[in-house]
Amino acid sequence: MVSKELHFTKAAEKSGISQPTLSHQIKMLEQDVGYALFNRIGKRIELTKVGEIVQQEALKIQNSLQSISSQIKALTKVEVGELKIAVLPGEITDLVSTLCIKFNQLYPNIKSVCSKYGSSGKGCFRESS
Repeated sequence: MVSKELHFTKAAEKSGISQPTLSHQIKMLEQDVGYALFNRIGKRIELTKVGEIVQQEALKIQNSLQSISSQIKALTKVEVGELKIAVLPGEITDLVSTLCIKFNQLYPNIKSVCSKYGSSGKGCFRESS
């Protein structure tokens, strides 16, 4: 937030914390990194080259966390996944085929695989990616 605002007080207000707390957190991060992240010129601040690198990497981490969250939500809402069906030889009837086709239409991002029980046969239905 500080790297966007380039102002500690405004960034602290938007983050919902006090300015001294934010300044302390920035100092701790700078100590961990071993370099200054900001050039402080009176009340004005700007990112250092190291600060720019940290900002870019932090944005990548933030995007990765958002992606992880989206993928977990999709998985828990049964929007993605895999359905495996094993049937006895000779039991793949029109009913089973019709149900699997309907399932694929309702849930196109869920891969469905139908195989004969006891065999290593691959799916006999469309597999979505």
